[in-house]
Amino acid sequence: MCVYKVDWTLLSVLVLMCLMWLLVSACKFTLSYS
Repeated sequence: MCVYKVDWTLLSVLVLMCLMWLLVSACKFTLSYS
């Protein structure tokens, strides 16, 4: 009985979304201050 089972697919999707958001933010920041 594992209560703290991690849903790795959901976790990886969330991580990917965070990375994409950071990438987009960095691009916007670079473009606006170039």
